[in-house]
Amino acid sequence: MSALEFNQVSFGYDRGSIFDRASFSVPKGEFLVIIGPNGGGKSTLLKLSLGLLSPSQGDIKVLGEAPGKSRSIGYVPQDVGQGLAMPVTVERVVSMGTMGNPKANGKSVDRAIEAMDLASIRKNPMRDLSQGQRQRALIARALAGDPDLLLLDEPFASVDPESRQSVFRCLKEAAASKTVVVVSHDYSIIPACATAVACVDRGIYYHNKGELTEELFRRASCSCPVEVIGHGLPHRVLGDHS
Repeated sequence: MSALEFNQVSFGYDRGSIFDRASFSVPKGEFLVIIGPNGGGKSTLLKLSLGLLSPSQGDIKVLGEAPGKSRSIGYVPQDVGQGLAMPVTVERVVSMGTMGNPKANGKSVDRAIEAMDLASIRKNPMRDLSQGQRQRALIARALAGDPDLLLLDEPFASVDPESRQSVFRCLKEAAASKTVVVVSHDYSIIPACATAVACVDRGIYYHNKGELTEELFRRASCSCPVEVIGHGLPHRVLGDHS
């Protein structure tokens, strides 16, 4: 059984189609990194998987069930600023990830807090945290429920370089027993963690290896040649695309 399966899925907004009879399958135990241009449908794919949106055509299975039915999914949204006016502590937010999951308990919360290096601020209100700390708290919340499938939308967007390595390590460890799907503009996660890569650009182009091929990069970067800017001469990482 696949962890996530799209079969001939179509979906669109008022401005037009996002997916047209898209099909792909994520095996259990995969660490899939999803890349692609802004507006290509990356976050939409996650929302369809969670049952927050419904396809106009086709079938989606998540851990063998219809979207929204499985209790064994952890989700980290892209917007870490929502709900900051509430006087809720880090510990309380992380514990929310155990709700409805009989496998999870207080020890699960402690492990998730430790994994995300949040022990020293577990009693602090979320509103007092930096963006990076809030992001790590939301990742800890997703891990606390000990889910079989982790869906993360840009989890590195607000995380500083040092914390990013901790998150990489934690997700890689989680992938030993879970399926992980990460939407990211940070391509460094691909060699660090990925077992497969997919480009989502009003379609789903799946590559079952943990590497960024020139074809996937071209789709994700809208055919722009890339230079790495630094001291001295810039280094070309890929040739010009014709």
